[in-house]
Amino acid sequence: MADRTIMIVDDNPDTQYILGLALETSGYRVESFLNGTDALARAKQGGIDLVVSDILMPDMDGFELCWEIKSNEKTKNIPFVFYTAYYKGRSDERFAMNLGAQKFICKPADPDEFVGTIRQVIQDCEKGIITSQDCAYRDIDTFLKDYVHRLKGSIEKNILGMDTDSRAENDSGDREAVSEAAPLRQEEHAGSANPGIDMRSYEDVIITTLSSSRGGFTTNRLAKTTGISRTTIIKYLSVLKERKIVDFVNIGPSKLWFSTKKSGP
Repeated sequence: MADRTIMIVDDNPDTQYILGLALETSGYRVESFLNGTDALARAKQGGIDLVVSDILMPDMDGFELCWEIKSNEKTKNIPFVFYTAYYKGRSDERFAMNLGAQKFICKPADPDEFVGTIRQVIQDCEKGIITSQDCAYRDIDTFLKDYVHRLKGSIEKNILGMDTDSRAENDSGDREAVSEAAPLRQEEHAGSANPGIDMRSYEDVIITTLSSSRGGFTTNRLAKTTGISRTTIIKYLSVLKERKIVDFVNIGPSKLWFSTKKSGP
């Protein structure tokens, strides 16, 4: 197992440190990244033997990172392990496995048990016990349809205080997926190997979040709640304000954003 290089992708430096220390102590090389965008660029360079990724991260989250890796001929055979504290439902796990992941681990895990699981995944892949799984989502549109649905569900759980640890409830109460994925903005992503989420999908998530709030959101809280970067949040808030879908009130040096069309009664 020596000389294997494991990539850790997590926006929490403490998690990076704990997992990195455990893996390095066991003889692995470790490369750590704070977001999926940088991790994907590194994976395409080669030399990565396994990816361990959180899900809820800025810029590019773990779901999108897994889809990108498993949809690329150069990287699709890299074993992928999710390590998450937020997405814990069985439907989340099914979605992850459909993306082509080899393992789905819920935080927190005992460091020794975690290393043992990683070692077993690598051994099983090398022996052919676990084979590279094809991603069930062959194109960006089908991926986006289920991805946005899952992202909106996670936002509702965060805002409404639903029990994210109730795996049975999540499994039985899984909502119907969004029926039609928004088209990509080709002029924005032309020539890019990482098209990401299109504009209308970002708008949908932001509007859903603001509509669920009674008191509004600052841009920092919006970014933390949705997992979308603050820079991107600001960009789309400006677009939505021009269309009179959102507005804001000044609170000292900050702005408190709210939807002009509240959901519900």
